[in-house]
Amino acid sequence: MRRSLSRWLLGLTLVLASLQSFSYAHEPIFGIGPRTIWKNGLGLEIEAGRDQSQLENSWALHYEAIYGITENVAITFEAPHFLERNEGGLSQSGLGDVLLRGKWRLYRKDIPGGVYQASLLGGVEFPTGDSHSVPRLGSGSYDYLVGAAAAYEGRTWLLFGTARYRFNTENDEAVKDGNVFLYDLALGWRPVKTDYLRPDWVLMIEVNGQVFAPREIGGTRLTITKGSRLFGAVGLWLTYRNWAFKPGIQFPIYQNFDIGDFKSDYSAVFAVEVHF
Repeated sequence: MRRSLSRWLLGLTLVLASLQSFSYAHEPIFGIGPRTIWKNGLGLEIEAGRDQSQLENSWALHYEAIYGITENVAITFEAPHFLERNEGGLSQSGLGDVLLRGKWRLYRKDIPGGVYQASLLGGVEFPTGDSHSVPRLGSGSYDYLVGAAAAYEGRTWLLFGTARYRFNTENDEAVKDGNVFLYDLALGWRPVKTDYLRPDWVLMIEVNGQVFAPREIGGTRLTITKGSRLFGAVGLWLTYRNWAFKPGIQFPIYQNFDIGDFKSDYSAVFAVEVHF
């Protein structure tokens, strides 16, 4: 009897410890952080997003699943579905390009009231979206992503930094979107320290940068598509046990392009995530 009770208490402790780790599972809302998930853990997310630029606006749902191969290795599957994408008076809907991404957490150090983490990441984006439609729903090419992310998550303050590089390839229409360097910096603040059994609020402020190489058509570089842009963003992480709710809005701070369709006005998202 005592042995059965001890095993039950041990199992309950392990489950609560796994769920408690979700309180140290924040990421930038508009970027990527170093987090993984426990071994055989599963996280599901659905995100509603709105993008508005000078020549285009869209509504989309993004579906994401993360699975823990080990405690420090996880794979993520992302699939965007455009409910409506408008450009130049034309509208299109359907599946976008699907992304498969892996993450290896190579460093973790727990300290009283906080944790340091760092991860390497890589992925491939598959040409599942229609690249022949107007507007396009996908690039029509296999594109690749490599990067690194680091974070400190404490009871009051959280800090994230990420750098990624996206290698784009040529599609069957001899169009190659320019490679992109992306960088993110995010600061989180928890105004009230709570425990796992109560809702936990974290306010997020982000800076998201993008640097574009020129797009190529038939091997000819279009220098007007070369440039950079910098965004600011504000958002909120509300977690309750194994659930998270994440609204956020992103707005341009600086844009340097000669072509209009690269310039954004704002983006807004609302995501719901659950871990099993």
